[in-house]
Formats: sequence, C-alpha cells, structure tokens
Amino acid sequence: MMSRKVIFILLVLVILLLSGCSSVTKIAIMTKLESGSLVGVSEIDSAKLFLKSNGIDNMEIVPYDDGWNPERVESVYNEIREDGIDIIIASHTSSCALELLEIVKNEDDPVIVFITGSTTDRLSGANDNIYRVIQDVEKEQKSIAEYIGLQNHENVLIIRDTVNYGYTEPAIEYFKKYYDGNTNVINIEVSNFNSIDLEEQMREFQFDTVYLLIGGYQTNSGVIAQLAVKLNNEVDIYYTPWMKTPNILNTAGNSIDQSVMPSHYPPRGTDKKINSYLDSFENEYEYVPTFISLNIYKVMEIINQNIVQGNDDPTSMKSNIDRVLTFETKIGPVNFDEFGDTDSKLYFIDDIKREFE
Repeated sequence: MMSRKVIFILLVLVILLLSGCSSVTKIAIMTKLESGSLVGVSEIDSAKLFLKSNGIDNMEIVPYDDGWNPERVESVYNEIREDGIDIIIASHTSSCALELLEIVKNEDDPVIVFITGSTTDRLSGANDNIYRVIQDVEKEQKSIAEYIGLQNHENVLIIRDTVNYGYTEPAIEYFKKYYDGNTNVINIEVSNFNSIDLEEQMREFQFDTVYLLIGGYQTNSGVIAQLAVKLNNEVDIYYTPWMKTPNILNTAGNSIDQSVMPSHYPPRGTDKKINSYLDSFENEYEYVPTFISLNIYKVMEIINQNIVQGNDDPTSMKSNIDRVLTFETKIGPVNFDEFGDTDSKLYFIDDIKREFE
C-alpha cells in the first residue's frame, strides 16, 4: 500500500503534467489546391509561416480543397464540420462564398468564418458569424471607376467573366454606377474562350481602354490583354485586384508594360511591414506569394490574438471581435464594422513586374 507521501507526489506530478498540456485549436483553410495551385499553396504556406515565425504550437492548419468550385463548397464544408473544426478561413471566389453563406446561415452549431478573397455584396451589412478582411465589391468598383475616370479615356471596353457571377455581376453594375464615361461590354467565360472569336468581337468596338473585369486568378486574362494591344497598340489595360499573381506575367507578355493593377497593399518596396513579410516568405519558401496570402496572415494573427485571450471557440471569438473591432497585425490593421465588414484603400500599380521580382 502506497504511503500518503507517495500518493501526494504522484498527484503533484499529474497536476504538473496536465497543466503543461495545452489543447490545439484546428483552423480549416478552404482554398484551391488541385494541380498544385500557386494560390492555395501560397495561402497554406503563409499560415504555416505565421505559426513558425511566432513559435505557436497550439494552433494547427488543416487544408481543404474546394477547387474554388461552388458545387463543391457544401461537401467540403461538411467534411470540415465532421472533422470537428469550427473556425474556418475561406479564400475562394464570390460565387463560392454565396454557397457558403447559405450553409452558415442554416448552421445549428456555432461556427465562425473569415473571408479573405470574396467581395460579393451579399456578405455586406449582415450581423452574422462571417467576417471579411477586404472591402466589398461596391467599394472596390467605386475606387476603380473613379481612378479610370481621372485618366480621361474616351471609350472603355469591359471584358467581363461570366463564370464567377457572384463577383462580376454586381461588379459591373457598380462600375457603371460610378463611371460616367462611355463603355461597351463583352461577356465571356474566361476559363474557356476562343481567342479568334473574342478578337472578332473586340474589333466591333472602338476603344482606348480595356477593363478586364475578371477575378479568381484566371491568368488567361493576360491573353486578352495581348489581344487588346494587337488591336490598339496604345491601349491602356486595367485588371481587377484578383489578378495580382506572378503567373500573370506568363500570359500578358509585353502588354503588362501598359497595364495597371489595383492592389489592396502598397507597391512593393514602399511599406516596411509588407516588405518584411515578403522577405520572410521568400526566404522560407523561395517564391513570391500571391497577395491573398497576406490576408491569410492577417486572419491568423486575429485568430491567435483571440485564442491567447481565451476566446478559442466561435461564440466567444465572435463576442470579442464585435467588442474590439480593431485588430493590429504585423502587416497592418484590420478595422471591422458592426457587421464584420472592413474598408480599405486601393492602390494602383503601374509597374506590375516589380511586384513579383
């Protein structure tokens, strides 16, 4: 029979062991990972970089591939929930976000979702469990329309992608609302278009400017930019912020020299915080990340700040975010409003190559 002293020592050891054990919070990242997508890989690497550089071992990243396909969102979401995860970072397109919105609205068990890449206005102005770290589509298109309006163009030809309807349908309406000049529109499926047919359609219009209203990192937009230059070698080309990826340089050719890229972050080399992140990322992974990876990093920091304060479940995390609203991160602040939306400045970059050097 053990003595009281031995029992006491064993109890102390058990207590010490238990106190040294911290639970691990799993974070799901819904993104595009098929075929080694640079976008998805960059986002996962960004989340891992945050954990590694900050010495965090009580958070775990679990990637889920929805292919940025609206038809796969529900099944992937169900998989996440079956795995017992209730904190989700979603980087997918607006069309996917619309599917996720309906699912979350009808969810019985608490869940919290952070949106890093979907601008759809259907997410705006709702007091729900969805938080977005980028401006919505109206604010985005207002900024772009006003910028283009200052350049004194006479005829803007808009090439609009129809696949990512959750983004491009409201986007074109808001652009027209805030742009007073002359516009014409060609609607295409950017993921599946015939360049000869598109060139014939473009020849029907006089234009000195082409606005490629295309999202989702569909870098075929660079081919369209080259067609525009072929038809008018003095044309000015504008992208959306969702084309800011190194791969655009592979398809745009020399047209990139007369193109402008809106960006949620300042031009490379002008912001010390952004420079530090990019340098750390490239040193660790030896490639240039897509810009959504910065949004992922921000969200990871917001989640971690909540967990450190003991808010490691959706209910307490939502309550704390709604109370605090403003979160400082290493690459800039995030200011939520009462609906979990944010506003931010768009920067317009005319030296796109430099962004990916």
